Amino acid sequence: MASTHRIAEHFRLSLTGRLIHAALFCSILPFPATAFADVPIIVGSGTATSCTQVALENALLTARVEGGGTVRFRCGDAPVTIALSASTYVPDLEPLPVALTPPTNTIIDGGGLVTLVPVGSMTDAYFLFVDRNTTVTIENLSVRGWTHGTRNRGTLVVWNVAFSEHLFAIIQNENTLRFENSSVSGGAHQVAIGNAGDALIDHSDISNFGSVGATVSNTGTLTVKNSIFAGNGNESLVIDNVRGTTSIYNCEFSRNHTFGGAIGSRSGSLTVINSTFSENVALNGGAMSTSGGTVVVRNSQFLNNLSTTNGGAINNMGGLFTLQNSTVSGNHAREGYGGGISNGATFIAINSLITSNRVSLFFGGGIYSTGSLQLTRTDVIGNTPDDIWEID
Repeated sequence: MASTHRIAEHFRLSLTGRLIHAALFCSILPFPATAFADVPIIVGSGTATSCTQVALENALLTARVEGGGTVRFRCGDAPVTIALSASTYVPDLEPLPVALTPPTNTIIDGGGLVTLVPVGSMTDAYFLFVDRNTTVTIENLSVRGWTHGTRNRGTLVVWNVAFSEHLFAIIQNENTLRFENSSVSGGAHQVAIGNAGDALIDHSDISNFGSVGATVSNTGTLTVKNSIFAGNGNESLVIDNVRGTTSIYNCEFSRNHTFGGAIGSRSGSLTVINSTFSENVALNGGAMSTSGGTVVVRNSQFLNNLSTTNGGAINNMGGLFTLQNSTVSGNHAREGYGGGISNGATFIAINSLITSNRVSLFFGGGIYSTGSLQLTRTDVIGNTPDDIWEID
């Protein structure tokens, strides 16, 4: 019996040792790359002529079969332009076709060398459609010359993409949009970005964009950070908070020519923090024009803006406007009232400086107010022809 126990114990120890040895051996073997990252799906074979719409569509078909993936381009070392026709119809987007409808969990990475344009004169189409419950990333691309740009109903991430020369809206967002390290330029008949969902614009440059409507329009939740808006021209605003919530941090607005200022709010909530408004020109409110809602501006500067009528820097026509720890200086209302600020609703200034502003024809070089005006630890000095003109 003892001999039997010794044999069993020897077998147990021997088996344990072998298992440990096998585990150590396996632990030092290299795992295949696919265990840690997907193998890219490649468009092209190394030449510009190999990078075609068919090759891109085949790559997206592979991504659809595999449940997503990263699409990259092998088109040579020089920049390449790929012309796309649109043949896919989404029922409630008809009669306009769509060029690209990527499956979920797909990344299209242009590597900084690829530009996607509509083929020939076929511009009356959508560039990209992202469906509900679908996540798509486009990055390191240029997108040029489309009529209707992108319609997003899922989750769209835009990273290091340059959009230019679109006719209508570049991106219409209905769900979740992340627009980062990207740019918009050129003209359009509508907005650059229209948001009805949850959108973030970060470290981006939206400049020299001409449109009939606002450059960025919000009816949902919009956050804008660390971005530049310069040289835009339209018949509305650069950023228009139609309703909903807009929050702006660390942004620069300069040399924009609009109807109602660089940014404004009609209803809802607008917050501006650590931002600069300089040399903007508008019919009403050189930098900001508000007609409703709640507006809070903190730690910001309004410098050398021009209104052809009222409010060289700010024209508050409705709602509650609070200005805190900010400077309003060098602004001009050329043919109206309020060289710095014109107020027809409720305006509160706290710990702020309003100086060196002017009107050319009428009154209120610093502030013109026909509504409720509250100044707390705020200096209104050195304005022309007067500092405050208040009508109870």
